Amino acid sequence: MKSHAGLFSLLLLASPFLEAQAVVDAPITIPLYYTAIDGGAHKWGIYASLAGGATPQLFEFDTGGGGFYAVYSSTPPPASPWWGMDYTVVNTNASIVYDSGYSYSGNTVTAPVTLYSGSSGGSAVATFSGMMVGQIGSIIDTKKGNAVKWPSGSPPIDGAFYGDFGMDLTANSNGIVNLVEQMTFANGVIPGFIVNTPLNGSNGYLQIGLSSSQTNRVGFNYFTMNPLSLGTNAAGTPYYSQSSVNLNLGISNPATGSNYSTNIGIITDTGATPNIHNTQNASNPPFPSEWINGDKSLKDGLILTLSGTNTTGSNVTVYSITTASANDYANFTGNVIVQDTATTHTNFAINAGLYFFDHQQVTYDLSNGLIGMGPLDVPEPSTYALFGIGAIGLLMVMRRKKAA
Repeated sequence: MKSHAGLFSLLLLASPFLEAQAVVDAPITIPLYYTAIDGGAHKWGIYASLAGGATPQLFEFDTGGGGFYAVYSSTPPPASPWWGMDYTVVNTNASIVYDSGYSYSGNTVTAPVTLYSGSSGGSAVATFSGMMVGQIGSIIDTKKGNAVKWPSGSPPIDGAFYGDFGMDLTANSNGIVNLVEQMTFANGVIPGFIVNTPLNGSNGYLQIGLSSSQTNRVGFNYFTMNPLSLGTNAAGTPYYSQSSVNLNLGISNPATGSNYSTNIGIITDTGATPNIHNTQNASNPPFPSEWINGDKSLKDGLILTLSGTNTTGSNVTVYSITTASANDYANFTGNVIVQDTATTHTNFAINAGLYFFDHQQVTYDLSNGLIGMGPLDVPEPSTYALFGIGAIGLLMVMRRKKAA
């Protein structure tokens, strides 16, 4: 879901007892959940609680969103038991607007964030203290007459989620950024994360921290990411553009033999469907208008590919879809939206959408500035032990005074 827009400690359950750690010194694997949303589609969710909240809740896992924003209400209705009282208000600027039209507003706070292997019956995997997150008291839908989505007694996001667990790599003025960018790493663990979200909905997971063997794996293609000159994050690595990498966009029309090609920024976004943004700002003439339907999508039967030269000098295709009004991602066909009248974003880019992750695992190597794409797989056996560990001692997180 593409958005417009110190000291951090980790408490990691790596054994039957809780051990406090100041840094991430071993990769951590957290399961993701394939979740039905309004309209019959699916997205991926992650279970979390904040500020010592006793009841984990499901949030949208969104590599196109900036930072973690969780809805909050101090009194019922609705209650928000995924929030506890262990937080400090930093400012009141936790505002963000998504392409969906949803506009969030609330407080920027620091609080511990606990990630789980499931809902209320699941086990806590890890708690990260001192995280900068959005405590959201209001959501309105600007595309539907500012209709109120929160406060509400039901999940305000797609009928399934209580906020956005944003994982893009940019810096934001309100201080809310990707949680991984707020962590430090040691013991040879490389700053970064892995997203494994297969199309069949099984074995989804997020891995935080990379081993050295995961930064140059056989069968993966690595490309240089686009850094931002905005200083560095907690790990001392750069922030990166929302268009995290540039690749060559190719569109061909088999019926006529005509082709279009350009270099373009790629937004890798588990919270969206494929969408070409701001064609009016292409550096060369945009593809023919006759390729676009009246509903602003590419006509059926075109072949869209993303390709580029990887770090070994080989030209490879990492994404290919035949455009179709009905999505059938298992057979590499689906709808591609064309947006050419943006008012707040002007960069010519393509949001590759969840389809980008359906058939390949994606590694974000923040230390070396690389994005890697390769075969989907399962977590290493040792990581499964984390899923069954109870939440013994989780309340040992540092207490922080709740702001008035």
